[in-house]
Amino acid sequence: VITEDPGDTYQDLDLGPRLCQISRLEGQTFGFSLLHVLRDVDMGSPAEGAGMEDGDLLLAVNGEPVESMEHEDVVQRIRERWCKGL
Repeated sequence: VITEDPGDTYQDLDLGPRLCQISRLEGQTFGFSLLHVLRDVDMGSPAEGAGMEDGDLLLAVNGEPVESMEHEDVVQRIRERWCKGL
């Protein structure tokens, strides 16, 4: 949330869901990126032991950038590496 008024509080802002319809021309991008954000890092887990924290951005899996990958592809890459014992 970005606000210029220091008196604003989250309660004052409408943070509810919104429906946005995007139109684009052929060859145009949508104009935004989706990021892979870590949530609910378990205490005592290998992720926490590696220093991962809630809100961290996942940028790469085994050196392979993931910013342009779909969520399912990122999950698959993580599972592939885990199953190989790396």
